[in-house]
Amino acid sequence: MNRTGAYLLVFAALIYAGCKTDSGKVTPYLHLQGRTMGTTYSISYASDGIDYQADIDSLLEEVNMAVSTYIPESTISVFNQSGEVVISDGQLGEDKVRLAVMQHFSENLRVAGVVNHKSQGAFDPTVGPLVNLWGFGWEGRAPSKPDSLKIDSLRTLVGMHHIYGVSEGSKRMVKTDLAGVQLDFSALAKGYGVDIVAGYLESVGVSNYFVEIGGEVRAGGVSPRGDLWRIGINQPDPDADISALYTRVAISNTSMATSGNYRNYYFVDDVRVWHTINPQTGYPESNPVLSATIVYRKCMIADALATACMVMGPENGLKLIEEFKGAEALILYNSTEGKIEELMTSGFKEYLIETK
Repeated sequence: MNRTGAYLLVFAALIYAGCKTDSGKVTPYLHLQGRTMGTTYSISYASDGIDYQADIDSLLEEVNMAVSTYIPESTISVFNQSGEVVISDGQLGEDKVRLAVMQHFSENLRVAGVVNHKSQGAFDPTVGPLVNLWGFGWEGRAPSKPDSLKIDSLRTLVGMHHIYGVSEGSKRMVKTDLAGVQLDFSALAKGYGVDIVAGYLESVGVSNYFVEIGGEVRAGGVSPRGDLWRIGINQPDPDADISALYTRVAISNTSMATSGNYRNYYFVDDVRVWHTINPQTGYPESNPVLSATIVYRKCMIADALATACMVMGPENGLKLIEEFKGAEALILYNSTEGKIEELMTSGFKEYLIETK
């Protein structure tokens, strides 16, 4: 599932910025940029000149080897090709990298299962074959409107009930009971990568940081300005400039993810085809939701919930968010008059810098 994230306001100005402590000392903030998961990352953190980019890139390579459908030998690709994959093996011994890759895959699968259950199937990582069929997946097919019989055929491959775990001696494996079932973690893997990088920074003593991968973010402590980290949320209009903002929020010690239907689409016979595929119908979802922004402590869960809201619609999406203690949401949608309306949880108001 391709994603449209929040537009971030915290880039170039942070490269040489610093934060003054109570003692008057200015702590420099280091700014790192790179590519991962088919997108870019941007990281800023308070540092005494220590550059952690090599370690961060190694961590993100591990995550990619677990969940990237674009790497043929990744764990998820092995599963998609064979219908089974080893996630735990007592024979690995000291192979810490392989163990970490297995853990990354297992955690993505576990959280995907939780959100799938809570959303009653609106979020489903087995929707990949349908996403590919509609031209939005890793196979990169030319956009076209697929045959309805093909859609009905692939719908039989969708469902977490087709995925199960099994133990074989010292091995634990994930298998499928139906040939052709495939997993796609793209709707939560970027958020997971954010969590992994943020966790690493905290483990080395960094408390003031901002981590962004493909628009999904986590912020800790304070910005170089000495206050909360400020983030813009895009105007959910396909014709608007990418820098056009609907509103801004300020966060710290939490994560934020945004999913939207206003950037990734194509036209067939003058009809706009959006990239959000409903796992239960097999067709692009046509409810009025334009974007969903979720604030939650874990970015991977915020990431998945944002996608689920795109499928469930405004009211049902808000009900889902309320099932996750501490989660807050801003859902933007088209009214029957064609105007942008909003629904938000009561707690989301605390993050708003400016209101409409």
